[in-house]
Amino acid sequence: MKFLPREAWRYAVLLIVLLAIASVTVREILGFLRHHIASQHFQVAAILIASLTMGFMLIAGAFGLWAIRFSAEAESRRRIGLLVGGMGYLSDGLVAIDQRGRVTASNPAAQRLLASDLGNEPALGRIFPNLSQAEIARLLDRRGPSEIECSIVRNDASRVFRLRSQPSAGFLLISDITSATAQIAHNRQLARLQLIGQIARGVAHDFNNLLCVISGHASVLSHLPPGSLEMRCSIDQILKATERGVSLADHLLDLAQPSVTPPFTDVAHEFVHLAVRTLSDSLPDRWKIAASIEPISTVALTGLQIEQIVLNLGYLCADALPEPGNISITLTRPRPDRPFNVGNQFAGVMILTATPATGSSAPQETSEAQDVARESGVILSVLRSMIQEAHGSLDSTKSPEGLPFYRVALPFGNLPLVPGNSKQAILDVAPYVARWSVLVAVPAGHQGAQIEKRLSELSVRVERADNAVSALARIGRAPPLDGVIVAKNLLRNESESLLRAMVKLCPSAGIVALSATPQNERSALAFDIVFAGLNADPNSILLALVEAKAAAGRRRPPNPDISHGSVKYPG
Repeated sequence: MKFLPREAWRYAVLLIVLLAIASVTVREILGFLRHHIASQHFQVAAILIASLTMGFMLIAGAFGLWAIRFSAEAESRRRIGLLVGGMGYLSDGLVAIDQRGRVTASNPAAQRLLASDLGNEPALGRIFPNLSQAEIARLLDRRGPSEIECSIVRNDASRVFRLRSQPSAGFLLISDITSATAQIAHNRQLARLQLIGQIARGVAHDFNNLLCVISGHASVLSHLPPGSLEMRCSIDQILKATERGVSLADHLLDLAQPSVTPPFTDVAHEFVHLAVRTLSDSLPDRWKIAASIEPISTVALTGLQIEQIVLNLGYLCADALPEPGNISITLTRPRPDRPFNVGNQFAGVMILTATPATGSSAPQETSEAQDVARESGVILSVLRSMIQEAHGSLDSTKSPEGLPFYRVALPFGNLPLVPGNSKQAILDVAPYVARWSVLVAVPAGHQGAQIEKRLSELSVRVERADNAVSALARIGRAPPLDGVIVAKNLLRNESESLLRAMVKLCPSAGIVALSATPQNERSALAFDIVFAGLNADPNSILLALVEAKAAAGRRRPPNPDISHGSVKYPG
């Protein structure tokens, strides 16, 4: 916008005309006063009248120009707002922003993406809490456009947005790139699997060569005279091949070491959607897939693992029917109604069922069906091992008609936390810790009461212990705890050994030890236990407990004795 719009020049011409009229008026007034007042007072009166007239003219001119400029900017913002608000045909969000970073208008797509009507001119910092002041300044920089990616946590799921600004025009374009980001991560994981497949083929080829050497020399040993040079050479070759096989196995074990950081995903529903589309494209057109997919909390599985689970169970459902039929896939949070009641220790439940098409008969027990059942057993065994390793469960049963019914209880993962002790961080962890059972072993007093109150506000089941003996006794009993908050001074001189005992007694629990000097604790203990200040506020202790729970998930081995109850086919 120009500093002085066209209306300002018109107003300046008007001021010149008014100044001419005022000049004529002042001259007539001075002429009148010349004949009616004394000459010694006339000069003073003339200066006063001319000064007041010119002063009021200048003030009126300045206020007029300011009013014109303000009204022009207001009208410009109003027109931009109408333009942006009418862009309902855009799939991307578009908002109008002023120089201070306030949103003055938005199109329907932006309101839908941000789950808000964006009223009352909210600031960018309120809409996108993860944006730093430097990033907001970049978006508002008038020198040129800029592009920034940020995330927002909505309903325990993180959405990734790309913000592209045109500050000179006052526009901000918002694009939801969550699916694209998930697809990039999926492609990266797929590339890793392809690399693993190439490694497996190379290893199989190497082992085949080793076995050929061993079997070839072993087959001729019986035909060689005992103690001959040829026998010793064959035995040496067998030993060398065996040593190479042992070395190759060691390399495979090194490659098979698990990652230190669990690969969690907070957009599990995106990967289920992707798997449903892949399943629909790979099955004949006569198959009908009914999907009911809801966003759930963070899951302790990778996106590729979730996709593999849906695809393999979907194919098993398809293999169970002799001709195209219907497949139902449901993803939701645990609910009290059957068969979705898997308890509050899981992030979500997924159910896959197969039903024949209208007028079709149920599958018959044939030799081909028996072969499919054997293959299904192998696939289910692999999937169950993968899910159990992440501390989930897979239940499989059949309806009275012999049709398959699969229920997958998806385990919780860690939520992406906002750094620091902020309200947003507490809001993020609230649904994650609501299912927990936590032991608070803190001496009776104000601190223990505050911790217990804060945990209870978040629907955490709190148990209290006033001494080390009762704390260890509770840790050793079932059901296992999800977290332990223990004051180190409660353990007295045996604090280090007792803390190690707690880790061994309850390896799945996150343990937070309150210490007077948390920065001086031994690193060997700090690997398994998170230390916090003895007088830390309850919110900081809560965030430390979430961190400790993540550490417990990395150190505990999968439980091979997890029992799986049977479920009944609904209807």
